[in-house]
Amino acid sequence: MINTNGDNNFLNNHYDGDSWSAPILQMPEELTRFFSNTSIAGRRISHIFSVGPAYNMSQEWMQNFAIALSQQEGDNDHFIPPLIEFIPPETVFSRLILVDHPIIIQFDTGDRLEVLFAHGGEVRVSINALPLSLEAANGARNINLDLMFSEVIGQRISGIQIGRRKELPEDWEPPHGEDWKEQDALIAYILFETTGEAGLAFEPYKETGRVFLLGRDRKIRPITWGQLQTAITLEPLGESNLDIHKYDY
Repeated sequence: MINTNGDNNFLNNHYDGDSWSAPILQMPEELTRFFSNTSIAGRRISHIFSVGPAYNMSQEWMQNFAIALSQQEGDNDHFIPPLIEFIPPETVFSRLILVDHPIIIQFDTGDRLEVLFAHGGEVRVSINALPLSLEAANGARNINLDLMFSEVIGQRISGIQIGRRKELPEDWEPPHGEDWKEQDALIAYILFETTGEAGLAFEPYKETGRVFLLGRDRKIRPITWGQLQTAITLEPLGESNLDIHKYDY
């Protein structure tokens, strides 16, 4: 565990990782102990929020998707213009977002669980430390996660799986410090199983974290464009965010 000096006071209500009190957990046992001490299992999920933008739901990403979709159509009778507004409503996406800011899960008790898993092998978690109004300084919220992850809203957490891995891909940044090198295992993922047909999963991916719904068949749950477009704002990203988050998934 790496303790931080954050006091949860955020200037102008903008998220700053250095101001967050959540420690950095690198051992699976530390994360298991946290969830045991906070009695997360059994609570009902009321709402889910993202402090920052979902990079793969931005205007730029969706425009690139529309262009790629148009290029796939070789038959002129079925030509799709390379514009977002012409994406067919039956087009299937994954219920998955790429983020590098905390996700806030609010329970029916009013308590909030804050999770950031955007760095390989380590997680930051806290209870009631981040206000729901907190925003990213470099990009507005661009998605309604109650709609994106609707299949777990109203469901109780029935169990928590903490995945383990021996090592990280070579092109990923290593965890903070040196102690992790002596560990038998790193934290690979978190899966909040629910009483419904899907669970809410977190895992790191390169320079971001992936948050997604996982079905009982261990497949990422789908969502059609007709459903998805009601959940996103299509806000553009800032210039500083355009290059590092263009990942396939």
